[in-house]
Amino acid sequence: MVIKVGCCGWAVRGGKQAYYKEFSLIELQETFYKLPKVDTVKSWRENAPSNFEFAVKAWQAITHPTTSPTWKKAGVKIPAEKADKYGNLQPTREVFEAWEQTLEICKALSARICVIQTPPSFNYTDENLRNAKEFFRQHIERQCYTRLGA
Repeated sequence: MVIKVGCCGWAVRGGKQAYYKEFSLIELQETFYKLPKVDTVKSWRENAPSNFEFAVKAWQAITHPTTSPTWKKAGVKIPAEKADKYGNLQPTREVFEAWEQTLEICKALSARICVIQTPPSFNYTDENLRNAKEFFRQHIERQCYTRLGA
């Protein structure tokens, strides 16, 4: 068994270069709130040691309804008429587009791990189970293999 240790976010004084000296992987917290530009994450990959691993936290548009307090922190404005189309792994166009954008970030970082964190409100319900099954059926199985080269 291999045990790897890293932080959720760049939790070392001195920025990314200091972090690279202490750890060999990171769970990117900022990808959860608002996806960075692909060019930005490409520069992270290019400036990181070749053996450094990035784990991407999936964008909250996939998992968290827009009523979640985490959306305020992101500063992302969703039109009111579309607000109910985001989060809870719903099989909506908006969630699937958010997943596609998250996969672009994963690919740019050569990330082998994408963390899908659901909110505390994502309790077991028949609807949540249906949403999760459909989301994973349609997108994880089919696209991870082709997009991430697994």
